[in-house]
Amino acid sequence: MFALVLILLFVVICLLAAGIMRPTSLNWAFRGNSSRKKVFSVFGLGAIVLFIILTVITPGSQDSAVSVSSAPVASTPSSPVSQPVAQTDQQKLEAVARAALSDNGALQVSFKEAVIEKDDPIRPKGSRFVTVDLNTGDFFNKDEFVQDSSKVSSAIFQNAFPVNGSFYDVLVRYFGATKDAYGNTKDDLIMSYTIDRPTAAKINWQGFDRESLCSFLKQESSAQGGNAYVGCNMLVNIQ
Repeated sequence: MFALVLILLFVVICLLAAGIMRPTSLNWAFRGNSSRKKVFSVFGLGAIVLFIILTVITPGSQDSAVSVSSAPVASTPSSPVSQPVAQTDQQKLEAVARAALSDNGALQVSFKEAVIEKDDPIRPKGSRFVTVDLNTGDFFNKDEFVQDSSKVSSAIFQNAFPVNGSFYDVLVRYFGATKDAYGNTKDDLIMSYTIDRPTAAKINWQGFDRESLCSFLKQESSAQGGNAYVGCNMLVNIQ
């Protein structure tokens, strides 16, 4: 199409030039009555029309249009997705202890600290032991304190060992305000619960009577020949 219009334009320009220089040379196109005015009005107008058509269908202009429309749209670089930071055993253990506090009944108890210690000569090589310390508030009587602290300790024992397979035993200690014979108040260790992995692995925590944990640990320690890693101890005189 482009080549055809270009040839026609060339022919029309040649006829226009010939007609302007010698109008009679184009008598054949005007039935013998050719003039410069007629030549210009016909062939000049034709040249203008063909030039416009030629401009529109020029391959270069089409390629430019295609290249502009097909140019890929620059995408805005997305922000890198932040990856969650893996928790340490210490953080997982603290989360276990804090979650257990929701099962504390009427006992006012709060998280104090959690410590992971390396093995010692009397524990299996490569194992570690855990101590979880909790602060207690006011409570009504001894039985209530033992029942509620047993429930909290059960929840900690159930979920602490899965944190790391090297944990051999877990000790939960309860601290609270006590008065000595002179009436002085101090923060003292009130009660402790401890259990080792082999004993905890035997317990079906879903069916276990959690309020009786203290009695169970005392009996289990005796049954195991006085296992020091299984037990429940009341360290102050609670009425």
